[in-house]
Amino acid sequence: MSKKTAVLNIVGVMVAGLISISQVQAANHGAAVNVEDAYVRMPIPGRTMSAAFMKLENTSDQKRVLTSAKADWAKSIEIHTHTHENGVMKMREISSLELPAGKTVELEPGGLHLMLFGLHSELPAKPQLSLCYQDGHCQQVTAELKDMRK
Repeated sequence: MSKKTAVLNIVGVMVAGLISISQVQAANHGAAVNVEDAYVRMPIPGRTMSAAFMKLENTSDQKRVLTSAKADWAKSIEIHTHTHENGVMKMREISSLELPAGKTVELEPGGLHLMLFGLHSELPAKPQLSLCYQDGHCQQVTAELKDMRK
């Protein structure tokens, strides 16, 4: 084996190793958010909007930023927060939601939530949502459909 061939073989092994490491890191980074207790409120009869709630636990050592959500059973989904202004609670869309490293952010009634618009007349019993992050990774989430009128 020539010296040139040996060097090329070593370089090839090193490049393959770096690619493998970067793929593992990318896969781990994408799975760094645990989603718990996800549910979608069943809409009021005749209405085509509702909300989704869940706990988002960032298990990584870096902040993650939720930038959007989507579902095939909703025309659009917005990230919302509630604010108190002059004694009045107001709901506002926010462009993104920061998930600090090692922390859990709770989306709950009266606080942060996903606002769902243009809902289909029949929602699935286990609605699927896709949560998308600033790094381009989208995470599939299965929620419960809850009837809050009971």
